[in-house]
Amino acid sequence: MIITYCQNEVVNSIISIFHTRFADRGMTLNCNIAVGGVLPCSDMAIGAILSNALENAMHVLEETQLEEKWTNLTVSEKQNHLLLQVENPIVRIPKFIDGIPASNKNEKGHGIGVKSIVYYVEQLNGQCHFSVSGHSFVLRIII
Repeated sequence: MIITYCQNEVVNSIISIFHTRFADRGMTLNCNIAVGGVLPCSDMAIGAILSNALENAMHVLEETQLEEKWTNLTVSEKQNHLLLQVENPIVRIPKFIDGIPASNKNEKGHGIGVKSIVYYVEQLNGQCHFSVSGHSFVLRIII
């Protein structure tokens, strides 16, 4: 079931899918969405960025023994710029290389999500910032 978070169908679809995936795993996805129907980037770009960011957060939570598993998602628009923030608790601080978290997985295919996010944000002349604040991992994107 697609839940209406905003006027953009792609954003609604992706968040609805991930809301269900999080719930099926006993996790909480908290959403604060305030965007219109037409975004300052393509549907493909927002789809890739949002999907990869939420997928990464979900995988981190799956691998932890935390009692409370949550992710906060904020998407808003200001002066024709899209602001996106994803925050989730972490137990172990990731290794950063040039400001970008490096995958600790040796398996093929891991680490592609972060690379995809960085690629799309750069293609849109935007900025992304990965950080740790307290015991939370924070991804902030401005497009």
